[in-house]
Amino acid sequence: MPILDRLYPIGLLLTLALTTFGLKAHAQQDSTYVFVYAKQMGGQKASLGLCTSTDGYRWAESKIQPQFVSTLGDSAVHDPSVVRDSAGIYHMVYGIGPLAKGIGYTTSRDLKVWSAPTYIGIMDTVAGAQAVTTPDLYYDRARRRFQIVFSASVFGRYVETENLTPVGANYRAYSAVTPDFKSFRPANVISDLGFPLIDGTIMKLGKYFYLFGVNAATLPSSDYNITLSTSVFPTGPYGQASDPIHGAYQAKSPTLARIGKEWFIYLERPLTKQMGMLKSTDLQNWADFSSQITFPAVLGQGSVVRVATNAL
Repeated sequence: MPILDRLYPIGLLLTLALTTFGLKAHAQQDSTYVFVYAKQMGGQKASLGLCTSTDGYRWAESKIQPQFVSTLGDSAVHDPSVVRDSAGIYHMVYGIGPLAKGIGYTTSRDLKVWSAPTYIGIMDTVAGAQAVTTPDLYYDRARRRFQIVFSASVFGRYVETENLTPVGANYRAYSAVTPDFKSFRPANVISDLGFPLIDGTIMKLGKYFYLFGVNAATLPSSDYNITLSTSVFPTGPYGQASDPIHGAYQAKSPTLARIGKEWFIYLERPLTKQMGMLKSTDLQNWADFSSQITFPAVLGQGSVVRVATNAL
């Protein structure tokens, strides 16, 4: 067989490989990551804002202003959390104020136009409940149901830690499960780590669920740090908290994102008023890449979703 004939299959394979690589690269370039957050407008109340990135490192304010006005609670948007269901609908929950016993809920097909907000009285029937805050959505695609993870303080519970915050708020991580945002299982505590916890968010990898949360103790000094704990069930109970997953600095407002084959956590560094970022491949071991990111502002806790570039 002539040499050229013998090389032809190799050349063909190489051509196919390069073509496939090009298609994958093109597909990645056609994706945009959107950070949905509570946009502070000077002295005005926070509204819904969008930042975009193609690589997870460089973020810029989107030219699109979402069409959404909150009419609940203090009329501001706090800590929005967004997931996309199996039908392609975006669902968002958000905090509605520091004294609320419930949260806000809205939906969208494109992240641009949102439905009128609906009040979810997630702790209305719990005696002594107050300060429902930092709601976060987890979507169970296999069961097609949603889990709302949130923090709340209930008067008379966990009195052993009430001296750790100025107002005696005994924040713990709770959750409520719903298939349709109309009927809910009663809210239950999913984690008691021995300290006030806010900013809870969960993610699944393998057979484990990971709960990331912030130690909200501020007395005798602020302990803001992000820890994780694990469970074999999304609704817990979650085990002992890890050591802080970041360096020797205060951090809060974790926002998780899957970008490529890595997990990113964006966080807020309150003392320096900057955004930070950690990366991991296993949700347990984290490396700090804060020096390599750019953000137009400190965004706080929100959600990162992946969309087609031409969708925005």
